Amino acid sequence: EEVVLGDRFDCITSSYLCKYAEVEELVRGAKKMLREGGQLIVHDFTYPRNRLAAHILGVHFRFMQTFGKRGFPHWETAFYELENFIRQSRWVPELITSLEGQGFRCIRIERLTLGIATIVSAKNTN
Repeated sequence: EEVVLGDRFDCITSSYLCKYAEVEELVRGAKKMLREGGQLIVHDFTYPRNRLAAHILGVHFRFMQTFGKRGFPHWETAFYELENFIRQSRWVPELITSLEGQGFRCIRIERLTLGIATIVSAKNTN
């Protein structure tokens, strides 16, 4: 579907999507939908670089595997698979490369919660 200039947005936000998405396609689509100077803000889990934080994350997943599945049985797969999926995800460097390639500027990376989550923001330069 063609985006008309009047349909452009000031900001697009995304949370917990980027690790699953085709990053290049996501950035291309955002570029088409953002006005010049519009902001793209992406948030998702990242595997912490700090060993203590990684250990804490692992303890959290072991706890949820043992006790969380009782209260949230529909989340059991996530309790067993999400940690390794996050560890293998390369969404942050892929997103940065794609943003730079599409001409976004003012790219900012903010690590949150001991590196367990990251926010990447950038401005569109149509």
